[in-house]
Amino acid sequence: MKAAKFLVLIAGGLAVAAWFVPMLTWHGGSTSVLEAILGAESIKRGGLPLDASQRHVLWVVQGYLLLGFGPTTLLLAIGGVAAGRGAMGRLSGLLAFVVGAWGTLVGGLVFYAFFQERPSNGAPGLAMYFLLGAGLIGVVCGLAILILPDRGPAPPPRMSTRVARPIQARSARNRSASYAQ
Repeated sequence: MKAAKFLVLIAGGLAVAAWFVPMLTWHGGSTSVLEAILGAESIKRGGLPLDASQRHVLWVVQGYLLLGFGPTTLLLAIGGVAAGRGAMGRLSGLLAFVVGAWGTLVGGLVFYAFFQERPSNGAPGLAMYFLLGAGLIGVVCGLAILILPDRGPAPPPRMSTRVARPIQARSARNRSASYAQ
């Protein structure tokens, strides 16, 4: 699977792009993951009077967003290292599988929760599809690499360790053998 390392790299690019494209859309606008995290920070620092429960809710939302979207960005590092090395071994395949499974699980749970509520004024944004797609690519490529690892380019042929006899000595022996006949 020589293409798997590049597919994991593309999945990592999708995971990074998911931070910047809309995560949720509604009739009045949309918000990205980065905007949601930085917005929560600005609310905490902005001097708005927040009680302890509101600060706790903001902290929990930030934590869920970081836990949901953060690990899938590791696919970019896994794919980059594998492409740089020219090979993707079983360890990087296992990492891609685990990180991809996490992204797929989080994306699937968000879609499940979202469509259970069926809000009338909102929809999941492109970031959720990117997260789910990056996770699925990571799972498939990680599993493929675990089954059939990419060993990289073929090594050069090995040189023999036997010492060859000098050519002159061998030809002198052959000459004497041919005169005897």
